[in-house]
Amino acid sequence: MKFYYIGVNALAGEYFVSNERNNEGLPLGLRVLYPDTFDIPPAFFGTFGADYFATDAFKKELQEAGFTELTFTPIDHLLLDPHRVDFFTEHSITEKSFWKVYIPSTGIVQDFFLWDKRFLVVSEKALDFLRKHKGYEDNIQGRNLGPEFEVLINLYPIDGDMDDYFNNQYKLDKAMVERKEKIAMNEYRKRAGLPPLL
Repeated sequence: MKFYYIGVNALAGEYFVSNERNNEGLPLGLRVLYPDTFDIPPAFFGTFGADYFATDAFKKELQEAGFTELTFTPIDHLLLDPHRVDFFTEHSITEKSFWKVYIPSTGIVQDFFLWDKRFLVVSEKALDFLRKHKGYEDNIQGRNLGPEFEVLINLYPIDGDMDDYFNNQYKLDKAMVERKEKIAMNEYRKRAGLPPLL
């Protein structure tokens, strides 16, 4: 089975369990999602860090598709910026709209896996499923500058052993992407009459 390390569509914001140090005035122990966005989140998304979420409708799709390694916990509370409350209300988005998705990081690798509890690894089946539901879209940088400057920054094919890939090859792949991004940025700056980045 072929696997990929991917970056899914992201929701700006954070997830936390309220405690005495970080409770935002909420009762202790609540699972809180703070979505800092005006957009309705995609079907499957991550916040800053390695927390992943699904909308209520997409949770059902994932379960019906047979991704049995995934488990879900409901969000207890949406912590909304006062400027965003109306947007979420208008779109009928409530606490019941979101589920925290738990992805295994140990055991047999199935279709979804978190390597080192932070790198999202998916099978081709899972990748195709996420694409179909707009939970993953190719993020190609440099496209506006021409084909020679394009680089796909959110998908890394894993050939062979997963541990070996992340401990060795991933660093090389990531460095190549960063080089291409820098080349594209310097080309953009050149066309805009700006000095190159060092």
